[in-house]
Amino acid sequence: MKIFNIKIDMFTPHFENIKLEGDDEWITSESRRLGILEATDIRICRSDSTKLYDDTGNVTTDLQNLLTSLVPKGFEELQTTNITREFDEPTFIETEDARVPKMKIKAIKVSISKILTTMEYQLVGEPFVGYILKNVIEGTERKLQKDS
Repeated sequence: MKIFNIKIDMFTPHFENIKLEGDDEWITSESRRLGILEATDIRICRSDSTKLYDDTGNVTTDLQNLLTSLVPKGFEELQTTNITREFDEPTFIETEDARVPKMKIKAIKVSISKILTTMEYQLVGEPFVGYILKNVIEGTERKLQKDS
């Protein structure tokens, strides 16, 4: 019986203090247009799958992909770093207010760090396949166990 010890080091990003910065000028204008007295009542629901939209209503990305794109590249630890991403194009997010279904945002601010995470696994060799025979012409595979 063979035992495989696998150790994986990875730098895991962590996101804190996520703030979506509303476009105050747009919010004031839209509140007046809709006759809403308190624009501060507009609430948004934020999760990893929260979608961001362009001015035509098409999804451009989701919050998780946007945050991941802000993580500096490289395989090293990163101390907590504050990052601001201002949007070049009009960007909207859904709200929890039926009167204003989407709100324009102009930036996202987030604190990002990368922390070294070590994971260790132990695999026992018995359940492994002995051989894989692949017929590239037919596109089929046949797996033979070690004791066959």
